[in-house]
Amino acid sequence: MPEIAQYRIYKVSIHVFFYSYVGNSKIYTINPGKSTILPGLKYSLLTILFGWWVFSVFDWYKKIRLSLIALHVNFDGGEDYTKVISETDYDPKTIWIYNNLSRDIGSKLSIKNLDIIIELQETSNNENLFENINFLNQNLKKIGVNHLFNTDLEAIINTCKRYETRVLEV
Repeated sequence: MPEIAQYRIYKVSIHVFFYSYVGNSKIYTINPGKSTILPGLKYSLLTILFGWWVFSVFDWYKKIRLSLIALHVNFDGGEDYTKVISETDYDPKTIWIYNNLSRDIGSKLSIKNLDIIIELQETSNNENLFENINFLNQNLKKIGVNHLFNTDLEAIINTCKRYETRVLEV
């Protein structure tokens, strides 16, 4: 599966005398192979320089804790917003199904390919699970998606059925 760009945000925590600011950076696009830590260094530097000068008697420990959390997030590569950004292009059904797949299947499958599978399944009139899996396999091979096992497709079909029964119950 080709690597895609990641979207990250970084934290900053500034506490100087009685002034406090805790916030997030803009969303950074990190191309494949690039460091996720480097864009957050300026926010980490601001936090290191101005995150400790608290003169508040009551909540000094909270503000220092916020500074430590900001440094931890930044040096860990920032908060990953890739999933949030990529989900904006898809309907609620695709997002729900993608979020309710097992971690193993989710790691093999992009949300774009899942959207294609859902569209293929909706065009299929096969009630038989075996015939539906064969139909999906044939059409997915045409577009170069051939890394899914039959058990993966079965899990996707079952998750689609769970979504449909969930919608009918509401």
